[in-house]
Amino acid sequence: ANFFRQYLGALTQYEDSRERCKNATKPLPFHIVINGLAGSGKSYAISIIEQMLTDFCISESAVRNRPRKRKGLLKMAQSGKAALNIHGWTIHTALGMRPDNSSTPNDATSFKIHSLKDGLGDLLLIIIDEISLVSYSLFQKINKRLNQIFNVSDKSSVYFGNIPILLFGDLAQCEPVAAKQIFWEPPGESFSLWRDLFRPINFNINMRQGDDRLFFDILCRIRLGMYIIVIE
Repeated sequence: ANFFRQYLGALTQYEDSRERCKNATKPLPFHIVINGLAGSGKSYAISIIEQMLTDFCISESAVRNRPRKRKGLLKMAQSGKAALNIHGWTIHTALGMRPDNSSTPNDATSFKIHSLKDGLGDLLLIIIDEISLVSYSLFQKINKRLNQIFNVSDKSSVYFGNIPILLFGDLAQCEPVAAKQIFWEPPGESFSLWRDLFRPINFNINMRQGDDRLFFDILCRIRLGMYIIVIE
C-alpha cells in the first residue's frame, strides 16, 4: 500500500497548493491491477487501503474545516455476490447501466449523468474486485461512463474520469459469460486500456493455507484446471 500512501501525500500537497494558487496541478491518477491467487491477501489489501482513505478524509476534513459528505471510495464488482463481499455495488448499479447489453453509455440522459455526478462528486478512488468476470466490452463502458460523469472528452488522453483505479482479482478464475476477457485486443487496435494503462502487481504467496504445502499445490492445480491424481 506504499504507492497509495504516496498518492495521498501528493494529494495533500495539491490541496495545500490549491489554497495558495489556483493553477495547482493535481497528481496524476494511478491505474493498477493486483492479480493473485486465492488466499494471497487481496481482500486484506482492499480493507487496508479503504482504512487509509477513510483516515485521510477525516484528517482533511478536520484540517480544512470542510467536512466531506462521503469517504471518497467507490467499490464495485461485476456480480452481486462479489459486490456484497466487499460491501460495494455492482458495476451496473453504481454507474447506472443496464446489464443486458441493450444500452450504451451514450444512451444516458443528462439527468442521469447529473445524478451520478452528484453522487460521486467527492470520489478519490475506485476499486473493482473479481476483475476476471469483467468483460472487454464492460471495461470499455466503465471508462466511457466515468468520462461522461466527470466531463472528460473521449478524445483526450484522460481515462476513467481522471480517477485512480485499482483492479483486484485472479485472471485464472471465472471468465466473463459469453464475452471476451478484459485483456482482449481487437485486431488493429493501437491502444489498449489494459495493456497500455494498467501496471500489474502480483500477489504470489498464499497466506491462507500457511505451511500446508500439499493442500496449496492441490488448489493451484485446480485453479489452472489440471487433473488431480489421488494415490491410495
